[in-house]
Amino acid sequence: MRAFLAIATGVGLLTAAQARELTPEEKITIGGALTRDFRDPQSAEFQWTPWDYRGTGDATVMYCGEVNARGAAGSYEGYVPYLAAVLVKAGKIVDAVLIGTHFPSLARHGSPMRQCIGKVDGS
Repeated sequence: MRAFLAIATGVGLLTAAQARELTPEEKITIGGALTRDFRDPQSAEFQWTPWDYRGTGDATVMYCGEVNARGAAGSYEGYVPYLAAVLVKAGKIVDAVLIGTHFPSLARHGSPMRQCIGKVDGS
Protein backbone atom coordinates (compact mmCIF):
# COMPACT_ATOMS: atom_id res chain seq x y z
CA MET A 1 0.00 0.00 0.00
CA ARG A 2 2.82 2.41 0.85
CA ALA A 3 4.51 1.66 -2.47
CA PHE A 4 1.25 2.41 -4.30
CA LEU A 5 0.82 5.72 -2.47
CA ALA A 6 4.41 6.71 -3.21
CA ILE A 7 3.97 5.92 -6.91
CA ALA A 8 0.60 7.73 -7.07
CA THR A 9 2.06 10.77 -5.33
CA GLY A 10 5.06 10.77 -7.67
CA VAL A 11 2.82 10.61 -10.75
CA GLY A 12 0.71 13.46 -9.37
CA LEU A 13 3.78 15.59 -8.76
CA LEU A 14 5.15 14.80 -12.21
CA THR A 15 1.86 15.83 -13.83
CA ALA A 16 1.68 19.02 -11.79
CA ALA A 17 5.29 19.84 -12.65
CA GLN A 18 4.50 19.55 -16.36
CA ALA A 19 1.55 21.96 -16.27
CA ARG A 20 2.43 25.54 -17.16
CA GLU A 21 0.83 28.94 -17.34
CA LEU A 22 -0.55 30.02 -20.69
CA THR A 23 1.47 32.70 -22.48
CA PRO A 24 -0.16 36.10 -23.15
CA GLU A 25 -0.50 35.18 -26.84
CA GLU A 26 -2.21 31.88 -25.98
CA LYS A 27 -4.63 33.69 -23.66
CA ILE A 28 -5.52 36.11 -26.48
CA THR A 29 -6.12 33.21 -28.89
CA ILE A 30 -8.30 31.25 -26.46
CA GLY A 31 -10.06 34.28 -24.95
CA GLY A 32 -10.85 35.80 -28.33
CA ALA A 33 -12.32 32.56 -29.59
CA LEU A 34 -14.40 31.99 -26.45
CA THR A 35 -15.93 35.48 -26.44
CA ARG A 36 -16.92 35.65 -30.14
CA ASP A 37 -20.62 35.37 -29.28
CA PHE A 38 -20.57 37.33 -26.01
CA ARG A 39 -22.78 40.41 -25.81
CA ASP A 40 -19.74 42.45 -24.64
CA PRO A 41 -16.58 40.47 -25.50
CA GLN A 42 -14.25 43.27 -24.36
CA SER A 43 -15.64 42.99 -20.82
CA ALA A 44 -14.60 39.35 -20.40
CA GLU A 45 -12.32 38.60 -17.46
CA PHE A 46 -10.75 35.17 -17.24
CA GLN A 47 -9.43 33.02 -14.45
CA TRP A 48 -6.86 30.93 -16.32
CA THR A 49 -5.92 27.44 -15.20
CA PRO A 50 -2.59 25.73 -15.92
CA TRP A 51 -2.12 24.22 -19.38
CA ASP A 52 -1.51 20.48 -19.04
CA TYR A 53 -0.90 19.47 -22.66
CA ARG A 54 2.78 18.81 -23.47
CA GLY A 55 2.51 17.35 -26.97
CA THR A 56 4.26 18.70 -30.04
CA GLY A 57 1.80 17.51 -32.68
CA ASP A 58 -1.79 18.24 -33.63
CA ALA A 59 -4.53 17.72 -31.05
CA THR A 60 -7.81 18.96 -29.65
CA VAL A 61 -7.39 19.54 -25.93
CA MET A 62 -10.20 20.07 -23.44
CA TYR A 63 -9.47 23.10 -21.27
CA CYS A 64 -11.27 24.39 -18.17
CA GLY A 65 -11.35 27.88 -16.73
CA GLU A 66 -13.70 30.57 -15.46
CA VAL A 67 -15.04 33.69 -17.14
CA ASN A 68 -16.92 36.77 -15.98
CA ALA A 69 -18.47 39.27 -18.40
CA ARG A 70 -21.10 41.97 -18.57
CA GLY A 71 -24.61 40.75 -19.29
CA ALA A 72 -27.63 42.43 -20.86
CA ALA A 73 -28.04 44.78 -17.89
CA GLY A 74 -24.45 46.00 -18.29
CA SER A 75 -23.21 44.59 -14.99
CA TYR A 76 -20.79 41.74 -14.39
CA GLU A 77 -22.63 38.50 -13.73
CA GLY A 78 -19.97 36.61 -11.73
CA TYR A 79 -17.41 33.99 -12.65
CA VAL A 80 -18.75 30.80 -14.18
CA PRO A 81 -16.77 27.69 -15.14
CA TYR A 82 -16.40 26.93 -18.81
CA LEU A 83 -15.18 24.05 -20.92
CA ALA A 84 -13.42 24.72 -24.21
CA ALA A 85 -11.97 22.59 -26.98
CA VAL A 86 -8.55 24.06 -27.83
CA LEU A 87 -7.08 23.30 -31.24
CA VAL A 88 -3.33 22.63 -31.22
CA LYS A 89 -1.32 22.49 -34.46
CA ALA A 90 2.33 21.46 -34.38
CA GLY A 91 2.30 21.94 -30.60
CA LYS A 92 0.95 25.54 -30.76
CA ILE A 93 -2.49 26.77 -29.69
CA VAL A 94 -4.21 28.11 -32.80
CA ASP A 95 -7.93 28.28 -31.99
CA ALA A 96 -10.59 27.33 -29.46
CA VAL A 97 -14.30 26.60 -29.32
CA LEU A 98 -16.48 27.20 -26.28
CA ILE A 99 -18.17 23.92 -25.41
CA GLY A 100 -20.33 25.56 -22.76
CA THR A 101 -20.83 27.23 -19.40
CA HIS A 102 -23.41 26.85 -16.64
CA PHE A 103 -23.27 23.06 -16.73
CA PRO A 104 -24.96 21.21 -13.88
CA SER A 105 -22.81 20.20 -10.95
CA LEU A 106 -19.21 19.48 -11.95
CA ALA A 107 -19.35 16.21 -10.04
CA ARG A 108 -22.59 15.01 -11.67
CA HIS A 109 -22.14 11.74 -13.53
CA GLY A 110 -22.08 12.38 -17.27
CA SER A 111 -21.37 16.11 -16.94
CA PRO A 112 -18.81 17.26 -19.51
CA MET A 113 -17.40 19.46 -16.74
CA ARG A 114 -16.26 16.42 -14.68
CA GLN A 115 -12.79 16.85 -16.15
CA CYS A 116 -12.67 20.31 -14.56
CA ILE A 117 -12.94 18.98 -11.00
CA GLY A 118 -10.11 20.47 -8.97
CA LYS A 119 -9.26 23.01 -11.69
CA VAL A 120 -11.99 25.61 -11.20
CA ASP A 121 -13.77 26.99 -8.13
CA GLY A 122 -16.77 25.07 -6.94
CA SER A 123 -15.20 21.72 -7.79
